[in-house]
Amino acid sequence: MRCKHCNTRLADHDVWCVNCGRQTEVPSKQLSAIASMKETWHSLSPLRAQSIPAAAASIIFGVVPLTLAGIVFTQVQFSFHSSNTINLLLGILLKIIVFSVFAPFLLVAFAHIGKREDYQISLKDYSLAMKQYPKYLLLGIVTGFYYAFIYLICFGMPSFGSDPILRLVWLVLVNYWMAIILPVPALMEIKQIGVFRAIRLSYRHFHDLRWNLYLMALLIGILASIATALLLVGLLYIVPFFWFAVRDYTRKLIDFELLEYHR
Repeated sequence: MRCKHCNTRLADHDVWCVNCGRQTEVPSKQLSAIASMKETWHSLSPLRAQSIPAAAASIIFGVVPLTLAGIVFTQVQFSFHSSNTINLLLGILLKIIVFSVFAPFLLVAFAHIGKREDYQISLKDYSLAMKQYPKYLLLGIVTGFYYAFIYLICFGMPSFGSDPILRLVWLVLVNYWMAIILPVPALMEIKQIGVFRAIRLSYRHFHDLRWNLYLMALLIGILASIATALLLVGLLYIVPFFWFAVRDYTRKLIDFELLEYHR
């Protein structure tokens, strides 16, 4: 492979040109998130029915409670104390607890598929993967506290306000974390590492593909939103696709030696 800007000969996995420093075509072609998702979709299609029971369990114990909790939190005003600040903090803590408890049901499937090459996960496989619930609970807690922290920084509290420009900062940080956290469950299982190391590896080594990861997270989020609007039935197909698409793309990033790459 040669750099299209300076014609320097490069290794097949070089993301940046060693001579002119410009980005190569690897992120847009060999590591295209959309192309990877298409490959996963075609590979999963003949076997999709086999994953429906596991997806149903994930939806019943994960998606449904989180959706109902989201509705309750937006419609009900909780009051725990006479102080507005304490009410705000306790409300945020309650949301963290609810998110942390139910989100792992969407992620434990990675404990099974992360160690395999095929596109099958049965209800029994999903049940056995529940043994790994504690580490996904930890991942949920970390994510919950991250979002709580940036919310308090960017929106302030009743006792003090914040600069309105921080609302835009909050939006950027929310989406940036989506791109960082997306490959973490697959990384944990493929590399057999803990939550914090997986987050650190994703942050340090996948930064050049951050836009690709965000695009994948955004597309999956859009598909999941549409499926949820269709009485959750579509999620029986979207949830397994989410599992395998993230696994395949994360494995591709690892195969391109990005975990050994430093710019």
